[in-house]
Amino acid sequence: MEIVGSVENESLRKELIEKQELLTQAAKAIELIEDQKQISTQSQTHYHQALKREHDKAEKLEQGSSNSAIVLEFSANGTYSNEW
Repeated sequence: MEIVGSVENESLRKELIEKQELLTQAAKAIELIEDQKQISTQSQTHYHQALKREHDKAEKLEQGSSNSAIVLEFSANGTYSNEW
């Protein structure tokens, strides 16, 4: 009986080691996924901020363009007209 018990113990020990290795691999995979998610979130945040800055620049240019057109219209006619 002692040999059978020893074989069973060895088999259980090997199973336990294999399961521990699988758990370690799973933990590393989860950690990698979390890191990738954080990087993706940061990238999206930076992209969104860049788009907002470009949008704000475009609005300022558009406003500046409208103001320039008003000044040019005033200068060309010598009078100011607010018909647009």
